[in-house]
Amino acid sequence: MRRLYVLVAMALASPAGVAGAQPTSGPSGGTPTLSAALQKIDATYQAGAFSMWVTHGDFVKRYNRAVMSQGTLIFVKPDKINYHLTNGSYLVIDGHRMATYEADVHRFDVSPTARLYTVMLSFMSGPNALAGQCNLTLSPGSAFQYSKGYVLACDPKITLPGVKRLLFYVDAASSEIRRIVLQVGQGDEGRYELDQIKTNPPIPPQEFSLAPPPGASSINGVPVGASSAASTARSP
Repeated sequence: MRRLYVLVAMALASPAGVAGAQPTSGPSGGTPTLSAALQKIDATYQAGAFSMWVTHGDFVKRYNRAVMSQGTLIFVKPDKINYHLTNGSYLVIDGHRMATYEADVHRFDVSPTARLYTVMLSFMSGPNALAGQCNLTLSPGSAFQYSKGYVLACDPKITLPGVKRLLFYVDAASSEIRRIVLQVGQGDEGRYELDQIKTNPPIPPQEFSLAPPPGASSINGVPVGASSAASTARSP
């Protein structure tokens, strides 16, 4: 399941964003201006916490195939994340550090928070957060074969190695972001479909624990028990 973390592992802890975006006039046909769209998105994500069902696909153009996964994403302002997949793999960010667990190989790793998620989920972080992380342009959905609303294209203000651009697909009726696409070059992309969005769900504090789960066979690349075994071997 390492593919789930290839993108997030390419960038480390994020600096604070800079508020503001360049306003543009909205295209004809009822599409809002960029300024109006951002105001509506900020109003939609005023709550302190969110949960949603995510369908994630990695599309590799060269091989003309996609690898899919599903799971639940929990977000608590300003920057706590729990992304738990149905196969038992997960990613947790406690606001300072990030932990990933790959269930198929029982590997657990802790590292600095990935910049990618700071940008990707910034629309839930607070007012002006998305504009603070992105140079944004707005296009009608028809330009992206999206009939439910419009699309915000994000050129990140911070370097995300391997990521060329992010696309946020916004539902016009609710101003909810229902799809996020990461364009990573050579026609490849990661796509996240967001459904069953709930505000302020009950969230146990342990959802953001960075403790390794039972059954982890390695931690940060070191086999579990290797350190104690080495210490025992060195003892007189």
